[in-house]
Amino acid sequence: MIMVVNILYIILTILFLYVCCNSLMAEYLLPPSNILPRTYRDLYAIMKDIGMEYQAIDACPNDHILYYKQYEFETECPECHSSRYRTDQVTKKVSHKVLRYIPIIPRLQRLFRCENLAQFMDYHARGRSGDDILRMPADGFAFQDMEEKWPHFKEEPRNVRLSLAADGVNPYAEMRSIYSVWPVFVINNNIPPWMSIKREHIMLAMIVPGIFYNNVFLTQ
Repeated sequence: MIMVVNILYIILTILFLYVCCNSLMAEYLLPPSNILPRTYRDLYAIMKDIGMEYQAIDACPNDHILYYKQYEFETECPECHSSRYRTDQVTKKVSHKVLRYIPIIPRLQRLFRCENLAQFMDYHARGRSGDDILRMPADGFAFQDMEEKWPHFKEEPRNVRLSLAADGVNPYAEMRSIYSVWPVFVINNNIPPWMSIKREHIMLAMIVPGIFYNNVFLTQ
């Protein structure tokens, strides 16, 4: 009986501290015009309204396919025949692996809504160096080769040129690094290079989970 009372006391203390911390943070730490969301559901509703929601896409546990488009309703991988869902869950279907994709098109559209940023969306076309010195991605051969292959894309300088970057990807298992996720980033190459490398202009596009092995996620 004493143990039960002690456990209840600890739970009530934690709840009291949680409520107090939220109240203090909302009242004293944030400016008066800002209100901290009380619950995760409230926070998700705000993120959804501003176009920052993510899409959860099931994936093969061995990284063969995504259960997307033609594989959306499949229950096993056509390559390795592994189950899409965990077998130790009875009450509901729980996927082995889930890729989280954060749509980038709404965020790219918001770039042109900001006047201070929209004026730089054609900088790659008017800021190139003429002395064959590489100062920005537009001066590189890869950038120029892309414009030669798709001349219609080149005609509009405001068309968005993007770079893809990933951290922790080890496709051939040549490194002895272990990661639980692979973040995939998108970098805007239209704007000046001293702006594109700043944190606020690097967009997180996907979060890819690693391989689940012996209760630990590993990359391969």
